[in-house]
Amino acid sequence: MNVNKLYLGLVFFALLVAESCTTKMSTVPNSTGATLELLVITDNKAEWTGPVGDTIRAFFGQLVATLPQPEPMFKVVNLESSAFSQMFQTHHNILIVNIDKNLSKSVIETKKDLWASPQRVIKMSVPSEASFFTEFGKYKQTFLELFKEVDIERTNKKFAAVRQVNIMDQLITDFHLSLIVPSGYRIAKETSNFMWIRNETVTTSQGIFIYYERYTDTNQLNPNRVIQVRDSVMHQYIPGPREGSYMSTEKGIINPEFKILKLNGYYAVETRGLWETIGDYMGGPFVSYTVVDEKRGRVVTIEGYVYAPGTTKSLLLHQVEAVLKTLKFID
Repeated sequence: MNVNKLYLGLVFFALLVAESCTTKMSTVPNSTGATLELLVITDNKAEWTGPVGDTIRAFFGQLVATLPQPEPMFKVVNLESSAFSQMFQTHHNILIVNIDKNLSKSVIETKKDLWASPQRVIKMSVPSEASFFTEFGKYKQTFLELFKEVDIERTNKKFAAVRQVNIMDQLITDFHLSLIVPSGYRIAKETSNFMWIRNETVTTSQGIFIYYERYTDTNQLNPNRVIQVRDSVMHQYIPGPREGSYMSTEKGIINPEFKILKLNGYYAVETRGLWETIGDYMGGPFVSYTVVDEKRGRVVTIEGYVYAPGTTKSLLLHQVEAVLKTLKFID
């Protein structure tokens, strides 16, 4: 859901200096907290251990659908309002729930970079638990997207400080696009319309593919066509460890998920799923964006994948997704 949709029916915090044209002079501290972590403030512990807390934990702690093993979207941490001191106000994702029977109506407030940067604070002021369930049901998906955006922004802020300038320059020169590529990556393969960059450690592998084809019609954004092109490109360029093996899209355990969205203003199809190696046993999650580059008459796909056998993958996948979301086409 687009963040702008939240504006309808909601009351926002008053615009502060942090979001005015003088924001750049702001001295708010850097936000804190672990990546993919949410701090929930409740009036008391009873709310957190009861149906309100159960509902919040169930939603934000839901399992990521396109991972090969169960992993929650967010680690959810609770704090009572009486303990919500300045020390905790710098957390990057904060959900405040205030249930007050003296309120005449529900009010949902949201603020960007209120006490720290980057940060998202959302406050739900409701007259009853029943009202909480109603309002949370309406806006929970938007809340989720807002909190995800902050984690992406925060990750890319860190990546920008250690960016791999030589790879970024080559992407601009050879592919007329820019990505914020952090240190640790190297170019593994490049052709006239394909590049593979990868970050290898002793136990994990993260990779990014960039490839494109000439734009002919809207069918190129059809999900089935996106997967067909992906499998063709992977077969051609990404061999597995055994002779004759190659990367492909896994379709038997978890079907790929698709979403149409705007990526930095560009029309795009998001694909999430699992990859496998035909002829071998390697596999893992991937996320890709197939984007129309109207000025150059081409369809560009940027993809991030993770290989991390025997360990959690959500954070590693988040990191490659953050890189992909810095996409800009260069004139």
